[in-house]
Amino acid sequence: MLLLTVLCWLLPMLIDLVRACVRLLSCMFSVYLLSLTASHSAALGFDDKIVGGYECRDHSVPWQVSLNHGWHYCGATLINERWVLSAAHCYK
Repeated sequence: MLLLTVLCWLLPMLIDLVRACVRLLSCMFSVYLLSLTASHSAALGFDDKIVGGYECRDHSVPWQVSLNHGWHYCGATLINERWVLSAAHCYK
């Protein structure tokens, strides 16, 4: 009975941890792909636009956020209800 109680108490935290890890890995993969695109574009002399991207419908990616001061300057990913993950250059 005690084991079942402990498992019921730990399970929601483990689920949240797995979700945060999946979001973090997704963000890291996105940053990796963007860095490949950016280095490839820079080598070819292209500007810094996202190639082959598309505009998402409103609220279709609720884990993505815009960092802004009246204008968008960086994107970030929610990793839990209190923290966002973004690139270091966003905080110069």
